Amino acid sequence: PGYQPSCLTAASWWRCVCYFSRRTETGEQGNRSDPVVIRVRSSMSLLKSLEVENFKSYRGRQVIGPFSPFTAVIGPNGSGKSNLMDAISFVFGEKTSHLRVKTVKELIHGAQVGHPVSDRASVTAVCQKDGEEVRFTRTVVGSGTVYTVNKKTVGKEEYALALDDLGLNMKARNFLVFQGEVESMAMRDPRELTPLFEEISGSGELAAEFENRRKAMMQLESEVQQKMEKRKALAAERKTAKVESEEAEKVQKLEKLLEYRVVELELFKLYHLDKEIDESRRKRQSVEQELNRTRSRQQIIDKIMAEKKSEVAKLQRERSTWEKKIRSKESERSKLSLEHGKAKQERDHIGKRLEKERKKLDQLVKAKESHDLEVNSLQSELENLEEQAGVYEREVSGRGTIELSQEELREYRRLKDMSSKQVSAVKERLDKLRRVEQSDEAAARHHKSMKQGLEEQRKNVLDKVQELEKRVGRLNEYLSENRKTLEEQERQYQELENNQTTSADRLNDISTELVEVEGVLSDFHMSSHQEEKRRKRADILSALQSVTQGVYGRVYELCEAKHHRHMIALVRSIGRHLDDIVVDNADTAKTCIKYLRDQALGVEHFLPMADLSVKPVDERLRNLGGTAKLLIDCVKLHNPEVKKAIQFCVGNDILCESVDEARDIAYKSREGRTVITLEGIVFHEFGGVSAGFSELKKKAKRWDEKNIDDVRQQREQLVSEMKRLKKDRTRDAELLTLKTKLEAFRQRQSYCEHDIKVTTEMSIPQAKDEFHKLDVKITETESKISEVTMAVDHSASAVHELEMELNGMEDQVFADFCERINVDNIRQYEEGQLKVHEERAQRLREYHEQITRLKSQLGYERSRRMDGDIEKLKQSIKKDKKEVKEKENGEAEMLKAVEKVSAGLEKLEAAKAEKQRDLDEKNVELSEVKNENGENHRKTLASERRLMTLDSYSDQKCADRHRILRKCRMESVSLPLEEGSELLDSVPLSEAEVSSVGITEGLSGLEDIDSMSSEGARLIYEREEKIKPDYSSLPDELLHEQDGSWVKSRAEEMEAAVLELHNKLRSAGAFNPHASDRLKDTDKRVRDATDELSDLRRRAQKAEKAFMDVQQDRYTRFMEAFDVVKDRVDGIYKSICYQPGAQAALYPDNITDPYLGAIMYECIPPGKRFLPMRDLSGGEKTIAALALVFALRSFRHPPFFVLDEIDAALDRTNIHKVARYVKNECEKGNFQCIVISLKLGLYEHADALIGVSRQVCVV
Repeated sequence: PGYQPSCLTAASWWRCVCYFSRRTETGEQGNRSDPVVIRVRSSMSLLKSLEVENFKSYRGRQVIGPFSPFTAVIGPNGSGKSNLMDAISFVFGEKTSHLRVKTVKELIHGAQVGHPVSDRASVTAVCQKDGEEVRFTRTVVGSGTVYTVNKKTVGKEEYALALDDLGLNMKARNFLVFQGEVESMAMRDPRELTPLFEEISGSGELAAEFENRRKAMMQLESEVQQKMEKRKALAAERKTAKVESEEAEKVQKLEKLLEYRVVELELFKLYHLDKEIDESRRKRQSVEQELNRTRSRQQIIDKIMAEKKSEVAKLQRERSTWEKKIRSKESERSKLSLEHGKAKQERDHIGKRLEKERKKLDQLVKAKESHDLEVNSLQSELENLEEQAGVYEREVSGRGTIELSQEELREYRRLKDMSSKQVSAVKERLDKLRRVEQSDEAAARHHKSMKQGLEEQRKNVLDKVQELEKRVGRLNEYLSENRKTLEEQERQYQELENNQTTSADRLNDISTELVEVEGVLSDFHMSSHQEEKRRKRADILSALQSVTQGVYGRVYELCEAKHHRHMIALVRSIGRHLDDIVVDNADTAKTCIKYLRDQALGVEHFLPMADLSVKPVDERLRNLGGTAKLLIDCVKLHNPEVKKAIQFCVGNDILCESVDEARDIAYKSREGRTVITLEGIVFHEFGGVSAGFSELKKKAKRWDEKNIDDVRQQREQLVSEMKRLKKDRTRDAELLTLKTKLEAFRQRQSYCEHDIKVTTEMSIPQAKDEFHKLDVKITETESKISEVTMAVDHSASAVHELEMELNGMEDQVFADFCERINVDNIRQYEEGQLKVHEERAQRLREYHEQITRLKSQLGYERSRRMDGDIEKLKQSIKKDKKEVKEKENGEAEMLKAVEKVSAGLEKLEAAKAEKQRDLDEKNVELSEVKNENGENHRKTLASERRLMTLDSYSDQKCADRHRILRKCRMESVSLPLEEGSELLDSVPLSEAEVSSVGITEGLSGLEDIDSMSSEGARLIYEREEKIKPDYSSLPDELLHEQDGSWVKSRAEEMEAAVLELHNKLRSAGAFNPHASDRLKDTDKRVRDATDELSDLRRRAQKAEKAFMDVQQDRYTRFMEAFDVVKDRVDGIYKSICYQPGAQAALYPDNITDPYLGAIMYECIPPGKRFLPMRDLSGGEKTIAALALVFALRSFRHPPFFVLDEIDAALDRTNIHKVARYVKNECEKGNFQCIVISLKLGLYEHADALIGVSRQVCVV
């Protein structure tokens, strides 16, 4: 529609028939797409026509067709061409989502705007096959669709089979080319072309099965490989078991010899330990007797000291009572002093105000005297002026004039009347001019009077401005002085306040610090025994450092953990070396040991650094990863010289944050490693695990012991500083007095600043503004005076001219009369009379104006009387004098009260001093008792120290005995015992065994005897004394009494022999006594593994065959389609380009499995060299894509194509090529083509045109 007839005449052989749309039943044109069919060349085709009913934009029932071999659908944009494509897609089974709607219901005409014309819509495709007509109908019913073939309702599968018989594949959509598909084909990546071949070939249907079978085959192959590895490992295990069986007999002989040597060594050690323990106990008895004597004396001293302390406490309470009274009096005196200061300040303030009022009164009195003189002067001047006016009136009334007779008067009147009649007009004009002149003169006088008044006002305003400026100057001077005083007062106040604030803040800080210090002290609470033990260790170390050089200190004093959370692990690693003393060499250690023995100070362990055998740090352990790190890296050394000793204690132990990580590092490595967690759990290199947290936490407090004295000293300093600061905070009264003065100064300064501001910003500007306004008014008045003066001069000139004219006329009338009375003219007579009259009136008017002015000025001055202000000021002065007197009386009373309180305070201070002297005397007595107590206490401590040394020595030996017994039980050493002795089973190995015998207090773990408390250890030692080893098996040479060095060297020799046997066993390797049984079991497992491997191989072969079948089927399907498309694409490309030189080629990049790779599509346009597809022009890409589209549909090609605007991206030349190709293919009968197009170059080659319009069309 809309095309000119010339478009049709270009092909005159067309036969056109137009079908017009009908109106609806209501007679209105429907908003729908009505087809206008132009049929050309009626011929047979597979798709004959299309019947749509209420489908999208097609309202009612519309029949579109018949379709020719090459049919073009044309129409303007928005007319419904694409809806025709949707209708064809819908009837041939396309999904709803591809029809540009969300639901099936939206396909009904009007549904998208909310007004569907019906509850159903349908599309029928009329096809022809072998001369028979087949009708395919798809109807929208409710929310679904119904399929019908030849008016018979069928299912979707049957419907698809019927379409497949015609060569139409619903899934592949091989007969539909939608809008934009050609452009997207041209832009596709080679890997995106593969799914297209999978779709048209059907090989994609096998993709899921292909992948599942491939995974199953790979899984079985992996299992076969694992079984093979397992069988290989079992074979190696069988070989190892055979070697173990041969070595077992050799190792058993060495074990028996080792067992004998171990029993001999342990019996030797136990024998000499028992001897040393008995000797230590004998010495302890004598020391204990001396200790009892000193303790008895201590009880007597304690009783005396308690009495002295009671007396001192009583005196301290009495002194506190006096101090409380003194503080109360001081508070009362401070309060009275504050009130006295306030009263004095108020009195000073009233006195200053009284002084100002007196000065102001003097000024008012002087001003009143000056004012009275001025009033009297004005009154005298007024009286003189009134008297002069009366004298003048009397003088004027006595002056004479020319006298006329009655006849002459009548003549004068007659002539005057005659003259008046003659000069009436001129006189009227003259009178008018005179009135104007008088009016101007009056105006001039008024403006001059106004100017005089304005000048007077201006003078008064100027005086006012000057007075205000002087007042501002005086206020600024006062403000400057007040500001200096205020700054000084503020400085003093700020200093005092800062001191008080600093004191308050420091008190708060001290309180907080005291709470923290008390918390630390409470957390570190130790019993007297523990405190004494700590002091004893410190005294011993101090003594050793004074005796010899090279004593560095205890291990826990020389190092600490870098982070607090590593402390438990560090305690666990150092273990029994925590209290050891680090020295430089063995000689220093021997010197210290000799000193300890001589002084009976107990037993200490030493670490001579020069003689320590320390393993070097294994650098590999620093790179384990995770949270693992060397424990030595987590230690902070206070003295770098002792690094070797700390390395000896810690070794190459590893620290981990979690148990799982520690276990993995300890057991999964081939090398034995000791790993410790943050909670103190140890995974030993030999496979054991140690735990226990509470005792480790107690030992970790050793680091806190170093700082406890500093904490106590810090507490004493804080308490002393707090007392000093509390004494300094008694200056609150002085601070309050200064604050009151500052407030008064600030208030006065605020008043002055406000007064200056108001005067400067309001009063002076207002006065100056008024002065300027008066200047403007004066200027305006002078201008008006000038104007009026000019008007008066003009009026006077006009009057003079009329007077001359009037005089001439009067002279003619009065000529004879003037001769008779002997005057020059009548005016001479009249002016004589008038002149006297006017002079008198002028003088009287002047006198009247002066009198009026003086009365006005006198009235103004009298209204300015100052008696009321003076009286008010006198009353205020009287009131202030009375108030000052009252304030002075109150101040004197307050001063007396302060002096009275001060006297009472002095008495209290004297009483307190007396009590203090008594208290000092009692303190001296108490100090003497304390000295005696200290001396006795030192003796007691010395005895206790010797006793503790012996106990420690005995406990150490008992601990050594316990270790030996425990070791014997743990290692199952068959130790011979006397008859009636307890068995080794009574030696506890765990907390459970300790509880079973009733010994639980003080024990947290038995890995080391040092981890026990002394009480718990002694209970165990007492029980172990019942274990009596039988020493009869020992040779006599080992039972002789010898010194300690011989026993030690002999034990070392025996230990070396045992170690040598251990080494032989270790070198021989561990053996398995059940090696033969293990060998049999290994043979059986090898046979089972072989059988399982054979079964898996059979299953793997079956899975591989199933996979190969699916792979071959998929490959066959894919290559069948690919070969057809590959063979056809080059010819189609040549046909479209209409050039034999054009070339197109397809090839897969994966020859074995082409469906898993990319399909490479290359084209060489005619007359050009080879370029990649991405470098071709847009038209060349579209032609290449069209060739591929037609080639893809050549495999099992459908009987017809529906193409939607495939020419959108083509120019006229390329459109002509495509049209020519489609035309040739349709004429050959290869397919039927229905094209939706807007370009004349394409549809002018069609056999038929179908025009789609939204309205009735006229051609």
